[in-house]
Amino acid sequence: MVRRSSFSLSTVGPAVGIGLGALSILIVACSSSSSGGGGGSSGGNTFPDNSTEYTAPDGATGPLESPGTCSGATGGSVEGIADNHCEGPDGGPIIQTISNAGCTSMVGDDSDAAAPDAGDPCPGDMGAYGAVMYNNWGSDDDCKYDVEWQSTPICKGAPVYFSVVVTKREDGSPLTGITTGGMFVPSNPRPDVVLNCNHPIPNTPAPRDPSPEVAPGTYIVGPVVFDESGDWVFRFHFNEECLDIADDSPHGHAAFHINVP
Repeated sequence: MVRRSSFSLSTVGPAVGIGLGALSILIVACSSSSSGGGGGSSGGNTFPDNSTEYTAPDGATGPLESPGTCSGATGGSVEGIADNHCEGPDGGPIIQTISNAGCTSMVGDDSDAAAPDAGDPCPGDMGAYGAVMYNNWGSDDDCKYDVEWQSTPICKGAPVYFSVVVTKREDGSPLTGITTGGMFVPSNPRPDVVLNCNHPIPNTPAPRDPSPEVAPGTYIVGPVVFDESGDWVFRFHFNEECLDIADDSPHGHAAFHINVP
């Protein structure tokens, strides 16, 4: 069964109502008073008052959200077994903490906070990732983050935008980026989207990089164009600039099944 989920940003403002654990994200339109919508923590993104425009660090400006139109059936997350790979045998939570130092650390070991990676549908990944999750929420492969998403309507050939909420499992705080070596490294969720392991999304239009942060830990990822129907794998990468060696590296990834009719 496919869950059809959608969201819309009519006005960007500083307040976002978030219910992690629930299967919804409410993005609230606010007054002209704005704190930048999280731009201060996203490395230079700017959100003008009462505007849906996004200004990139290079000065280029465009609509924050410009989804396509779906005239027929729409897709979405695929309902299935709830993610529980970050639950221990006793039912308690498995939590991997992160640190700024872990971003550049070359020291790691063979253990992992979560169960051994399994279920990666694409053998060419050399087992680098965990299982692809059902529904629209779950924890990242290494139990560092909880991730929840919604999207504009999903159909073949139409630009889709994803609203992604990411919190740290260690304390429930929003994932906004880290400072390492005196430099700020944005969390910047980057999409890795593939059909049948060998068919990526088209390069045009390319998803915006960096992904705008509209509130602490809340990002708009897109545009993403699914050019074929089928069961796609959508993997979000977080803190991609960090090394993925140390257990406490902020680098992380979480993947979901997405049905495109």
